[in-house]
Amino acid sequence: MKKILLAVSLLALFGCDSSETNEAPKGKNTVQITQETFQGEWPFNVNTVELQCYKGGAFIEDVSTNEVYGLTGLANTIGTNGKKSSNNINGAAIWKDNPELPSTKISLGPFINDALALCDK
Repeated sequence: MKKILLAVSLLALFGCDSSETNEAPKGKNTVQITQETFQGEWPFNVNTVELQCYKGGAFIEDVSTNEVYGLTGLANTIGTNGKKSSNNINGAAIWKDNPELPSTKISLGPFINDALALCDK
């Protein structure tokens, strides 16, 4: 009886974390944006991204490859703890260079703000 109780307890304990996956979150904490509809300078080398908010971290997903990139320090920490598979956008080929300021990138500010706003929904 003790073995059965222990087994059931362990299953319940590990089952509680079953919502954590390596998949990008989908649902109300995501929104897709295209280069054509974005008002401003497009900072990505792809035409469509999906903004995501996951546990307070701002992410984008390249919808053509399903590669996920952390946009903030928190996102990169979340992305490296084994709960969410993602890449750090710093140094990634998806992020465009700023043609007006050599050695800099185009600002991600609007995307970070919009992704973080999704956490509140």
